[in-house]
Amino acid sequence: MINQDYNIGDQVYVMLRNPHVQGAVNVQEAQVVAKPDYPGELALLLNEEYFPLRDDLAVFSDYYEAEIAYRDAFGQSGAEDYHG
Repeated sequence: MINQDYNIGDQVYVMLRNPHVQGAVNVQEAQVVAKPDYPGELALLLNEEYFPLRDDLAVFSDYYEAEIAYRDAFGQSGAEDYHG
């Protein structure tokens, strides 16, 4: 189970889709916290919202690792493609 890999207070990085922009995915920092309604379970606190820590989430222990996975999946990061 994924919850065994993380501890409360760990800083992690996740690839998160923007629900308002089709095809937009960002690497964002999140914190591992206790799930408010289920204290024995872990969740991610991201943008002041709780997300279940599930096996189908792309969660990384450091930013570099997350960026490599992002580039493998989607090509160069958006900041490098911007020339304005």
